[in-house]
Amino acid sequence: MKYKISAVLALVVLSVAIALAQTPTNTTSATSPAVISGSFSFTAFNFPGATGTRATGLNDHGDIVGDYRDSSGVPHGYQLTHGTFTSFDPPGSVLTRGIAINNLGVIGGHFLDRATCGTATC
Repeated sequence: MKYKISAVLALVVLSVAIALAQTPTNTTSATSPAVISGSFSFTAFNFPGATGTRATGLNDHGDIVGDYRDSSGVPHGYQLTHGTFTSFDPPGSVLTRGIAINNLGVIGGHFLDRATCGTATC
């Protein structure tokens, strides 16, 4: 399955525009929110077996990173490259999130371990 960078970027732009349009302001301006027009295609995807999937990073090669929740509600990081999902968790992690990926495939993100979270699930 091939993902188009332009479609994902368009989704990000559209999300920002919607968020800005929904943000309350204290202005009395009569101008309307910006309207995005054009022809876009969108592809939905979910990590296999996940209860929720979120994309947070994209590089120029179309590689996507983010996080998903397993059936127990635990967040894990993932990378989606050329239609193949790869899950990742640092050793001892109880919460992992991929945030960004560069063109060399280096992923930035964050994780929490049991020592950081205590005995409760994060």
